Amino acid sequence: MTATLSPNTAPTTAGARTRVAEPGLVRGLGLWSSIAIVVGTMIGTGIFLKPGEVAREAGSFEWAMLAWAIGGLLSLAGALGYAELGAAMPEAGADYVYLTRGFGPAWGFLYGWKNAVVTGPATLAALSSGIALFSSFFLPGLRDTVLQAGSFGITGGQLLAAAIILLVGAVNLLPVRTVGRTQVVLTGLKVASLLLVVAAGLLIGPAVGAPLQAAIPAAAAVTVPGLLAAAVASLWAYSGWHTLVRVGSEVADPGRTLPRAMIGGFMATAGLFMLLNLACFSILGFSGVAASSQPVADMLQWVLGSGVAGWLTVVMILCALGSLNASMLASGRVAYAMGRDGFLPGMGTIHEVRRVPSNAVGATASIGVLLVLTGSFEDLTSLFVFTQWTFLALGTVALFRLRRLEPDLPRPVRTWGYPVVPGLFIAVSLLLTASIFVARPVRSSIGVALVLSGLVVYHRRRAATRVRQ
Repeated sequence: MTATLSPNTAPTTAGARTRVAEPGLVRGLGLWSSIAIVVGTMIGTGIFLKPGEVAREAGSFEWAMLAWAIGGLLSLAGALGYAELGAAMPEAGADYVYLTRGFGPAWGFLYGWKNAVVTGPATLAALSSGIALFSSFFLPGLRDTVLQAGSFGITGGQLLAAAIILLVGAVNLLPVRTVGRTQVVLTGLKVASLLLVVAAGLLIGPAVGAPLQAAIPAAAAVTVPGLLAAAVASLWAYSGWHTLVRVGSEVADPGRTLPRAMIGGFMATAGLFMLLNLACFSILGFSGVAASSQPVADMLQWVLGSGVAGWLTVVMILCALGSLNASMLASGRVAYAMGRDGFLPGMGTIHEVRRVPSNAVGATASIGVLLVLTGSFEDLTSLFVFTQWTFLALGTVALFRLRRLEPDLPRPVRTWGYPVVPGLFIAVSLLLTASIFVARPVRSSIGVALVLSGLVVYHRRRAATRVRQ
């Protein structure tokens, strides 16, 4: 199918301003590329680390599986709402666009400021550092300091992480069709690898005498706080389902492709997560999973022996690399959307030949490299965990407001279960942010302050460019 160009102007609606006509981005992401972005972002490192925490919080095998199901259903509720928003407004920037049109430019800017300037690059830094950490299994010297200036030192792992960001950034400077095909390959490899992990636990394990029923205790008395904490832990593994809407301007036939990819990709990933948990429980039993910090690794070691560590390390590298590529693609589009509207000078340009926002991609990668080399990405990521879910809730509130403000807006799909399902997602998201604030009041407050500091930048840029609301 011949690629088409995204719309050059946004509809003139309440809270939105008409943009100057400009060459559009190419709609080169088909159904499989779009599914690969959803699945590739969701399958990161969380599924390798969270099963143990979920089990400990839940208290038994049955309640742990219920917690994973609840986390999946809550995330699906969010995905259903964002599928409507993304199909109705298939533009680069996602929440930046929805909040601008639903609440006003200042709200959209705060989301863009958070994502384009800090959390997007911090995610790249965290993922690339994870790849470097996994790689140190094969190259232990990566842990050593190679550059020293006083008390400041840089390890070989940090240099490798920076190089990985630059490499993935270079890939994302290619035409979006090429980036999409790269994502399909990376996602296909890690899904195939995880299916082999599932087969090892559910098929090979019982054949070699895995302690299935004997190691799984009877269901314990569930407590609401315990089940809630377990479900919250599972949500981190499910995160990433909304990545695709950030590249809405480049999804072909977005009214059909975007909702199908979001919901289909999410369902496939959620099913894979449930199977991976069953595989771990079938081999290690409940007590083994609850006591493990890396249940998937321990399960494979029990079934296939200690020599499996290298293979699992490769699987984890593939998972992180696929998430990194998808995150680079999405984060660059948020910066582009802000630049297009005059808030980030120079970020709104599109390469004349490759039809990608090259300046935005380059800037996002550069900030990610800086965070890797300074070692500050962990603090930044933890600070913005609180605000991430706040903005997901606000994005879903925008769904309600836009139903009222723009009733005639074409909506190829509508949220199933509206208003109950999206309303439930808003309530749970706010409950989650409240629990995070109670657990980490200082870091959450700092995160809010840093986001709100964007208002200073917003008003200065608005005055400088005379943005018309």
